[in-house]
Order: sequence, then structure tokens, then C-alpha cells
Amino acid sequence: MDTLTPAIDPGTGDLSLDDGALAWAPSAAIGLVVFVLRTPLGKCLADPEIGVDWRVASTDTADAPQALRREIERALRWVTEGGWITGLAVTVERAAPGRLSYTVAFHDGTRARTVRGYA
Repeated sequence: MDTLTPAIDPGTGDLSLDDGALAWAPSAAIGLVVFVLRTPLGKCLADPEIGVDWRVASTDTADAPQALRREIERALRWVTEGGWITGLAVTVERAAPGRLSYTVAFHDGTRARTVRGYA
């Protein structure tokens, strides 16, 4: 358990609580990946370059899955280059008309991890 990175619910973006106290992420890498995925590009006050440009997911075009995959890879590049994660693999598929599902797989230094979501 990482005691420096708060746990963020990947589905809602809410901070997780444990008996009313702030819960901590299982690892700093998971916390960073979820933070990046839950932050819209340009909205992080510390660095406006952190986050995902989710507008590429709302474009219902033939290449929307590939565009979102590239965008998630771009958004997580600093986490990879910083050595927090290795083996990043992003897949994006059509879940329904106008919806995309994504899977972000990586290794956090202790074991393989996976984060899933919808756009």
C-alpha cells in the first residue's frame, strides 16, 4: 500500500475512503495512471499538459478507437518515462454506438496491473 498516493475510484473519479479516512492507492503507479485517466487535458493546475483529451473519444469516426489509444499513450508517456510503469499496453474497442471501452495494462514494479474504463 502506497501511503503517498490517494486512491481514486477509476469509474467515478472520487477519492476512496476507508472507514471515513482517506484510502491510499495499492501503488503509486496505479494512483498515477488513474489520476491521469481521470484528469481532462488542460485541467491540472500543476501542469496543464497532464491528462487525456477525451474529445478524441467523442468523435464518432472510423479511427476513433485508434485516436483514443494514441491519446491515452501520449497522456501516460510521462509516467512511463519517469519509470513509474513499464510494459504499457493500451487497447480501445467500440463498446456501443458512440461509446468506446479502453484497457490500460502495465507493470508497476511489483506485478502486472490493469485499469479499464469507458469513454
